[in-house]
Amino acid sequence: IIIVDEPEAHLHPEAIHYLRRVLFELTEKNQVIISTHSPIFVNRYDIHSNIIVENGKATPANRIDEIRSCLGVMMADNLAYSDYVIVVEGLTDKKIITSVIRQNNDLKQLLNNSSITIHAIGGTNNLKAELFALERYMCRYVVLLDNDDAGKNAAREAQTQFGINSDNFRYFIVDGMRESELEDIYDLNCYKEYLLSEYQIDITKGQFRNRSKKWSKRIEELAGLSARLLSNSDIDNIKTKVSELVVAENNAPHFSTAGNELIQSIVEKIKHDVC
Repeated sequence: IIIVDEPEAHLHPEAIHYLRRVLFELTEKNQVIISTHSPIFVNRYDIHSNIIVENGKATPANRIDEIRSCLGVMMADNLAYSDYVIVVEGLTDKKIITSVIRQNNDLKQLLNNSSITIHAIGGTNNLKAELFALERYMCRYVVLLDNDDAGKNAAREAQTQFGINSDNFRYFIVDGMRESELEDIYDLNCYKEYLLSEYQIDITKGQFRNRSKKWSKRIEELAGLSARLLSNSDIDNIKTKVSELVVAENNAPHFSTAGNELIQSIVEKIKHDVC
């Protein structure tokens, strides 16, 4: 049995996370008891293992809000977060996922009353900072990432540094593709005419069906066939317009058959977490 009293005392936040990983590793072969005032050491995956000592009584916690209240962690101190946060890479991802959530009545209500918020972090370079804040405020969350090297590497780094469970991460995976992104699961019929008329990009050509590369790379290569080089800003503008076309009808996103299955699995994950 290992007993540690206030392990967070006088430590830098990053050092606290490191110590947390060490202590959790020790639980594999030892019983570890921690007395703490830090939300970082809360076991949010097994709520009952957190014991609240108050007014001379020790009782297992039943809900995360009981622990938050006991520790004095107030969500009102941070207007950016809610009890459950869906983290996405960019603004177009946020637009699409917001539309997806609004198609489910239960989740739509939670979104409307701010029990769920959707955060666009502006790229995977900002993932660690976002997760540091979410862990500090004891938010429950899921991270939705492109299935590319940047997304997977950022997730691994955050998991290693903060000891985050891999179940908190979901990826836009397309079967048979080494790298894929959200746009790879859209119904291409929604936007093929736009790309042809505005950029002379014909996605009916065989090059677009090359599944060895993600959507944005294939779009760049098709533009190159017309001797046109697309900047990062061009790609962002295209993604924004395409996302608008995908949700144009009844504000319901249109995905490929495989895309619908993937999105449904993400919705079920979120419902399991919050409902």
